[in-house]
Parts: sequence; C-alpha cells; structure tokens
Amino acid sequence: NNLNVNSRAEVPSPPTVSASLASHSHSTCSSSSHSTVSFASSQKHDLAYYELPESIIAAYRQLGITKLYDWQVKCFEEHPRVLQNGANFVYSAPTSGGKTLIAEILMVRRILLTHRKCIFVLPYVSIVEEKISYLSKIFERIGISVRAHFANKGGHMSNTEELAICTIEKAHTIINHIPGQDIRTTPG
Repeated sequence: NNLNVNSRAEVPSPPTVSASLASHSHSTCSSSSHSTVSFASSQKHDLAYYELPESIIAAYRQLGITKLYDWQVKCFEEHPRVLQNGANFVYSAPTSGGKTLIAEILMVRRILLTHRKCIFVLPYVSIVEEKISYLSKIFERIGISVRAHFANKGGHMSNTEELAICTIEKAHTIINHIPGQDIRTTPG
C-alpha cells in the first residue's frame, strides 16, 4: 500500500488525546518515497499542528526540521486513533524517510498527555547512543527524563525516567520487570 506523497487533503483541528489506552488496533501505513514539503503547505505539515510544546518545536527547528513530509501527514490522517487515544499502527519508509519523527511526535504526546512512560526500542547499541544524545537535547527541554539502556547500562525504568531508549535485549528486561511495578510507573 504505497502512499501518494502529493496528496493534500484538508483536516479539521488537531485531535486531542483522550486518557483511554484500551485501543490495540493494528494498521499499515507505508511509503516507497518521500519528498520535502513546500513552504506553502497547509498547517497539518507544521509540527505545531500536533500540539507539541513550543520548546520542542524550536529544538526541531534548530535541527532543520520544520515540516512533516506528505506521507507522514497521511499516516496521521489515515490513523487518527493513533493521535487520539494511543492506538497502535505499523508504518514503513525508506532509510532517512522520516520514520523516527513520527515516533518522536507520538512519544512526546503520550508522555505529556497521559503521564505514562515510553520505551523506544532500537536494534543496535550505536543507534541507541546516537538517539540518546539527540533525544536528550530535544525532550529534556520540557523536563522529560531520557535514559539509555544497553549493554551494562540500565535495565529497569526508574520512577523518574519517562523515556527509555534501549536495545532489544534491554527492552525485554524492562518489560519483564513490569508485572511487579505500580501501574502508574509502567510504560503506556
């Protein structure tokens, strides 16, 4: 299912996330290519449309990220429950296609709006190290605690930690410790 990266359907006001975490639907959103969005694009391409704090938007702006690609917007349009109540969905795009930005938007919204923790799982230690440096600079501006979990680092999410960036093995360890933890301190 390839997305048409040139489509520009209008969308109503940005959705508000509800506290309901019961949804577990699985959908697919894929893209075989991406293109930059013109400056004249509609507001749905702007990061502010997704109710991100201004300091987060400013951090992305400093990194040169000011707009979403058409395919990223279409993923959110076709799967509004992902933004509204945390439904699950699967999406794919080529390397450097912008997949991580979608995950980051969803994580920051989830942490701020539901006060739940997030686990960001990556396949290699080198990528975890890269992402911890990058995401710490962005998320700690608004007080979101970010911690790396790989090799001999981490393994359990602390009460103050809100985002765990980890390898597959450490994610397994974190998840295995959830049953004994207070539900308010477990990932959502």
